[in-house]
Amino acid sequence: MLALYRSCLCAAGHTVETAADGAEGLARFKEGGWDLVLTDRTMPKLNGDELAAAVKAIDPRMPIVMVSGSIEELPEAIGKRRAVDVFVHKPFTLDALTSAIAKARESAAR
Repeated sequence: MLALYRSCLCAAGHTVETAADGAEGLARFKEGGWDLVLTDRTMPKLNGDELAAAVKAIDPRMPIVMVSGSIEELPEAIGKRRAVDVFVHKPFTLDALTSAIAKARESAAR
């Protein structure tokens, strides 16, 4: 799925870097140069909630989009997981994902 997300986002004009797990994602984030973090909620080594919290601790204005396959957790998560700017439920379309990215960037710019 990671390769598919990357391919679709690159085709939509985004520059995309990927990580095999949350810990690698955080290490890459610390290298700098990012304008948005897109994460899955369920990942090995460091889950999406932990990654989002760590990213916001470093850069509170960094826009974060989280995708999740569990519909039960999303409505509740909006109020509780303040580190995440926009949630996207799987399965989703490329249009839904690019819309979520735009929304997260707008939120961060405020």
